[in-house]
Amino acid sequence: MTPDNISCKVVTIEFFNKYTWKLNLHAFDSYHAGK
Repeated sequence: MTPDNISCKVVTIEFFNKYTWKLNLHAFDSYHAGK
């Protein structure tokens, strides 16, 4: 495995975590707004 491969995976994981966090937050807001 090359260093480029590793850094690419780290960036992908960080991006995925941020994206899912925002997605979860949005779903949470929508859920409470719908009540």
